[in-house]
Amino acid sequence: MAISASRVAGERSDHLIERGHRQQAVCHVRWSDVDFDRAEVRWRAEFDKSGVAHRTPLTEGALAALREARARRPGIGDGWLFASPARDDQPCDRSIMSTWFRRAIALAGVDVPPRTGFHALRRKFATELKTIPLPDLCALGGWKDAKTILTCYQAPDRDTMSSALVARRAVGTAEKRGHRGHNPSSAAFGPSR
Repeated sequence: MAISASRVAGERSDHLIERGHRQQAVCHVRWSDVDFDRAEVRWRAEFDKSGVAHRTPLTEGALAALREARARRPGIGDGWLFASPARDDQPCDRSIMSTWFRRAIALAGVDVPPRTGFHALRRKFATELKTIPLPDLCALGGWKDAKTILTCYQAPDRDTMSSALVARRAVGTAEKRGHRGHNPSSAAFGPSR
């Protein structure tokens, strides 16, 4: 049996949504894609816009929620994690997942701009994780390369910019690198004339 009630879907989908994947990929996760022993989920290429098959880690919270869901409705065989309410042998479609998303937002009391959809979570994911190395972010979200992340998904924010400025050493201070007088910042401006 799959998870199909919108309440349960909302509780469980937040853990898959935290992976930053597209709605279509989330709709097509099967129980066999969840590896409880290795704490990871498999994302199938055939349901990914970019055709990228990959695995991402699951948090302890995600594992606990998925174990609870599996125990409550164990079923037989390899069902869809988010089955269609009309047919357990079919995955929920994007419109159903969108409805569940809107209900979850309303139940959580989250204030979002009008017409905010599921894909906004992918942008939020990329922006929240912009401080990790780009190869890791690409792997976590299923992006083939970083160009799309940088041009379409990440947004500048005041907190990140302020933190970067605070962390940056003051201009003109020598960095200790084992040799006297070496100031790497001067190399960025080229040779003195």
